[in-house]
Amino acid sequence: MSTQINIISNHRQDKVKKIPIEFKYALNQVKSNYPDILRPTTTREDSPKDYNFIDLICKNYLSGCDLMFAYNFADKRELGVLYIGYFNDGVVE
Repeated sequence: MSTQINIISNHRQDKVKKIPIEFKYALNQVKSNYPDILRPTTTREDSPKDYNFIDLICKNYLSGCDLMFAYNFADKRELGVLYIGYFNDGVVE
């Protein structure tokens, strides 16, 4: 199944060549052994292609980066992850 993209904010796509979504940071779960709220996306689970759904929540949320929510099951969104990165043209490669 290919990733379904949901645009919650107002975002316009006009380019012919599409730039894929890029995750830069993930919101950490609140645990005592995680010193920072954001962690760099360095694991395999942090690839946009590993999710069935990606929601664009807000463009230019933080220092030019976008806020996105990625998850695999529409009925289990509590298993999803918030990412900060670049939505770009909203395509997944």
